[in-house]
Amino acid sequence: MAPTGKDFASIIRPARPDDCGEIARMIKDLAEHQGSGAGSSETVTAEGRGIGSSLMKEVAKIGVENSCNKMKWTCQGWDDVAIKFYKKCGGKDITEGLNCHLFNMDREELIEFAKP
Repeated sequence: MAPTGKDFASIIRPARPDDCGEIARMIKDLAEHQGSGAGSSETVTAEGRGIGSSLMKEVAKIGVENSCNKMKWTCQGWDDVAIKFYKKCGGKDITEGLNCHLFNMDREELIEFAKP
């Protein structure tokens, strides 16, 4: 059984080529989480481990060290757990109460739009 809670120590470091399999698994887990509207048991466990907070802090630290002035990210509008987490980290929801929307195009839309 994998360690949980205080028994689990996470290490935040730059990714290495041998991490690709684990990164791909996490991307698939995220896609499932976003598609279903509910987290897997692994997602819930990761929240208790503080991995998200540690990762966000490291990204912010790298940004500050490299003279970045802003960090932006998105989450699904229905993901109240993520919204609460990002606000707890100090993030500002720039679309909350504003008359603006964030748009994107997936690969299929990009291909269609790029056609002559």
